[in-house]
Amino acid sequence: MLEGLVKIFLLPITIIASLFSPGNTSGSAIVLTPTPVIQNIIVATGSITEQNVTVNLNVTIPQDGGAMRGTISGICDGTITGSYDGKENGAINGTLAATCGTLFIKLDAKGTFTGTVAKTKRETVIQYSAQANNNTRNGTTTLHFTPVTQ
Repeated sequence: MLEGLVKIFLLPITIIASLFSPGNTSGSAIVLTPTPVIQNIIVATGSITEQNVTVNLNVTIPQDGGAMRGTISGICDGTITGSYDGKENGAINGTLAATCGTLFIKLDAKGTFTGTVAKTKRETVIQYSAQANNNTRNGTTTLHFTPVTQ
């Protein structure tokens, strides 16, 4: 039985290896398409700390403006969506939604943010308002970003 299992697992490897062997002249070819490079994107990262609890933010922003997306991680797991007008010191705004807590206690959190993107300073300053369990937290944080890819 063990021999039969080994043959089942080795069969796909044998087939793949035969496709790439020099003796394969069947005329079929495997075409690998490269993953497109996303250009003109700002990747901004930062965090928010409230009562000794830190939430990490990672946001992808189109350099010339448009829809942006991001993630929230740490004690919270969620998403960030919004838009950017594309200007130097331009407006950014959006929403955040996450589930926060520990193994046994989970709270849904939501919020909004506004701010500016300073491309030459490579930073995004946002003012946020977040709500969870009938509590609201307002604050400001700065996200820093990598050089804009061209």
